[in-house]
Amino acid sequence: MAKKTAKRKKKTIFNNKKIVISFLVFVFILVGGSAFISGYYFAKSTIEPKKISIQNEDLKTKQALKELQKLVDENIKLKKEIAKKEIKNKLVNSEAIDYQENKTTSKKSEKIKPLIYTNKPKLVIIMDDMSFYSQVKALKNLGIKVTPSFFPPSKRHPKTAIYAKQFKHYMVHFPMQATNPNFHEEVNTLHVDSDYNFINQRVEKIKKEFPKVKFVNNHTGSKFTSDYYAMNKLYKILDKYNIIFVDSRTTSKSKANKIAKKYNQILLSRDVFLDNKADIGYIQNQLKKAIKLAKKRGYAIAICHPHSTTFKALAKSKDILKNVEVIYIDELYKLYQSHKLSKL
Repeated sequence: MAKKTAKRKKKTIFNNKKIVISFLVFVFILVGGSAFISGYYFAKSTIEPKKISIQNEDLKTKQALKELQKLVDENIKLKKEIAKKEIKNKLVNSEAIDYQENKTTSKKSEKIKPLIYTNKPKLVIIMDDMSFYSQVKALKNLGIKVTPSFFPPSKRHPKTAIYAKQFKHYMVHFPMQATNPNFHEEVNTLHVDSDYNFINQRVEKIKKEFPKVKFVNNHTGSKFTSDYYAMNKLYKILDKYNIIFVDSRTTSKSKANKIAKKYNQILLSRDVFLDNKADIGYIQNQLKKAIKLAKKRGYAIAICHPHSTTFKALAKSKDILKNVEVIYIDELYKLYQSHKLSKL
């Protein structure tokens, strides 16, 4: 009886469709879930390393591109440096050739006696910074052969070219770059990095404004005149317009002497500044130094400025000047050309 009851119960459980379906669904969910989880973790384990690998490859590519750009930049920089060196070597070689060519000339000039002049030793007095009519009037009233050097016209002194026409002998005071960066510059000052065209335009304009100009000297210019390449450009252009450079010698490092030899030109340069101090006694003592040098060498060049004290000092120095012949800059240049004075 008990066996029959158990068989009935067992048969009843397996014959119950709801229980069977629920069991099958549970099994399906369990198997499907396991498969999904397994698939997820499998995909994650395969895809993510690929992503990381791609990212790493991108990073490597970027780094490679950066390194390649760096190499390109370095190559360009190297080429520029090589080009600069080649230009510099050409100029240095040119300078060396010029030096060798001028050795003979230098030796010949050494044989000429230092004191070859007629009557008296010569003194040139250049008055820089000429700008205004009051200065022109004071210079004319002085009664001494002083060579005025006029600034190129600008808004500050627009009539300098007009005033220059009142003189048979004059110069142009050409603004050039000073070593001191805080120094107040004139308009259109020449800089060491000024290109050939800019310098040419400036010289061409000066020639138009001052048609009879034969000589220019530097206003400031300690940096410009000490730069070989800048001076080489300037001399080349001045030579084209038949203008002679007179070195104000605002620096002991001036390259004017080397460049003048290169262009086979006579170099005239300042020996004494007269009025670094606004004092009559000081100016007269400086004048005596210039005269002493003129007696020793045959000539001297002094530079002064249109200050009221300077005009007074020169007016009171006629007795001091009686032992020399004061001449204009172009007269001294002609004496050099005719060999009546020894060459530099």
